Amino acid sequence: MDISSHHDRYGVATDDENNEGATKDHLGDCKDNARTTTDSEEHDETIEYPEMATSSDEDASDSEEEAGMSTDSEDDSSYNPPKIANTASILEDSSHRHGSIYKGNSRWKKIYRIADLEETRLEAMMLSGPKYCIMHGEKCARHRPCPMLHFFSLKLAEIAVTSGPVELYGYLAARDLLDPLRNYIFHTSRDDPIIVEKGSLIEISGPKRGIEILSDVLIEFDMRIKTGAEEDDDGQLIDGVLVVGCETPTDVTLRKHIYGDCGAVEIKFSHLHHAVEATVQVAVLEVQSHFNLSIGSYVGSLPDEMQLFCGHIVEPCGLRKFVLAAMMRNLLRLKLKVSQGGSYAEHFCSFEPNHHGHSCQQINTEFASFLVKVTWSTLDFGNPQNYP
Repeated sequence: MDISSHHDRYGVATDDENNEGATKDHLGDCKDNARTTTDSEEHDETIEYPEMATSSDEDASDSEEEAGMSTDSEDDSSYNPPKIANTASILEDSSHRHGSIYKGNSRWKKIYRIADLEETRLEAMMLSGPKYCIMHGEKCARHRPCPMLHFFSLKLAEIAVTSGPVELYGYLAARDLLDPLRNYIFHTSRDDPIIVEKGSLIEISGPKRGIEILSDVLIEFDMRIKTGAEEDDDGQLIDGVLVVGCETPTDVTLRKHIYGDCGAVEIKFSHLHHAVEATVQVAVLEVQSHFNLSIGSYVGSLPDEMQLFCGHIVEPCGLRKFVLAAMMRNLLRLKLKVSQGGSYAEHFCSFEPNHHGHSCQQINTEFASFLVKVTWSTLDFGNPQNYP
């Protein structure tokens, strides 16, 4: 099956993208009201699965005897995955390469519309300015936070080849019951693979909008290593579906290793109990000299960083939008690392999450100034009266 895709890579937003990057004009009210910092500063559906993914590192110990591989994967004597406690369990009959995911009448395949290969139709920021709010102090009491799934990183944890970089393509997507179509976390085509090696992070290009976990969330993946002239000759890195249960431990960082025929991918994520969607937009303004920029985010008190952007800046520009989950009553923190030659400086800004609206800050550095806008939205999409 062809798994070609369109891929929103890290970097400067292009003019023809539907989700335009942030420029000073695009950020609207922020350009006049930004706070400035300087260098000194419920679904009730119960679903039975043939094999359930364990929901935390501790709970996964009873899966050590499994390789974490789908039962319909072919044996590959060239790669023997190690037995570790946080191995993810892949659902039976969920292989894309062999077509078993599109066969049978399993209930989870119907509920999550597995045969529908389209991307989720819901956008980010859909309830950033809704109608009919009921205010309780400074917070809306009508549109409430909800449990959300937040991805920190994907990493190429194991690879069958002995050394050197590989060309990786395919996708990893979440399916929730807000709209069970694919919400891509990673997505790139065979014609535009990324270059990675063992132990390196895999660029995250999503999600498109926040991921609700009032009910179980399915993580669907088909990731391959480009090795031959034809797709059929390529190596299968990981393939299948796993479940992140709605009873997964909350507000802690969880790690899972997904094993396949020729390697493994580590996913690092968190189930945030009381969260809202946060859409981050960054405009690079008044560039004095070219420099390297990396942007990371931190959720609440969790120590893990999510890398949002890493690239070279030569002129003023807007970066693409980054969609995160933010914990209420905790700060969302952003780190901007600016470097040139052998020197670098780190600049931080913090935002207090809200149900709706937006927050802005301007950061001034030696090389450029940055305008950062965070737009808040709940995921209560069910009532059409919510929309502006």
